[in-house]
Amino acid sequence: MKYIKIYIRIITIIFITTFITSSLSYLNIINEKTQILSNNIIILVTLLIEGFILGKKKEEKGFLEGIKIGSIISITFLLLRLLIKKNIIIEKILFYFLIIISSTIGSIIGINKK
Repeated sequence: MKYIKIYIRIITIIFITTFITSSLSYLNIINEKTQILSNNIIILVTLLIEGFILGKKKEEKGFLEGIKIGSIISITFLLLRLLIKKNIIIEKILFYFLIIISSTIGSIIGINKK
């Protein structure tokens, strides 16, 4: 149950910020490269923060919580990419690993800041 709440919170934040950056790009306020970069940074920072929150709640082995939530999000993105684009490029696989690493680092920091 706790993973469902965290998952919904992460997806909601990503959806809202992606909508905002897409709107800014559509209105020619920011260009496409800036939009893509800001979306990626927002995803990584969101998972870092959520990993931190998970780590603070865990008594020990907080890194496992970060790996779990990062893996869940990465698998979701991978499945969406396969459904929509039907191809996987190496840059996206590296980005999925960055997602897992970001949430893991957040949970490690969270458990150490207790």
